Amino acid sequence: MPAAFARAGSVRVRESLLDAAAMEFWESGLAGTRIQDILDRAAVSRTSLYHHFAGKTEMADAIVAERTWQRMTTDDAAGTGRGLPALGRFLRAAAEHAERDVRARALVRIAHELPDPAADSGLEAWRNRVRDTLEQAVVVGDIPGAVATASVAAGVASLLRAAILEPAAGDDFAERARVLWLLMRPGLGAAGHDVMSI
Repeated sequence: MPAAFARAGSVRVRESLLDAAAMEFWESGLAGTRIQDILDRAAVSRTSLYHHFAGKTEMADAIVAERTWQRMTTDDAAGTGRGLPALGRFLRAAAEHAERDVRARALVRIAHELPDPAADSGLEAWRNRVRDTLEQAVVVGDIPGAVATASVAAGVASLLRAAILEPAAGDDFAERARVLWLLMRPGLGAAGHDVMSI
């Protein structure tokens, strides 16, 4: 029993460190985060940190390894429907996931700062998801066939990333996604669709 208790405590410390690191990475970026900031936020000793991680880069790698991007891309709410309503649900689901999961927000920041293909694979997944959804929207007649779906998908994914990257007090990521949609929707020739009110 004592060994199991010690393992549970060790897991809690590791998770606390990752949550603290994620918040610091999101707020200050990887380069701007100091180990002491993580220790203070997690309320753990330097010894505990080094028991689990060699440093902040290893903590960033652990966050990347969680594959939070896939959860943001394949959320159940994002996977329903076709065409523009599905795109609206995807934007909302990704934003809501980022709002409730600090590690998801940190992953977006890490991918922005590091030239690591594993970290950036999520942005590619977003681009692919948006492109596929836009192509469905063309097929069902939601948008004109002249829309350059790959270019628009790259822009939408980049704008969603930007909406998540900028920390501010009282952030409402779902509202940011709604505003993003309202700004881009007319350019798609789809002014009559109000997909964010789903």
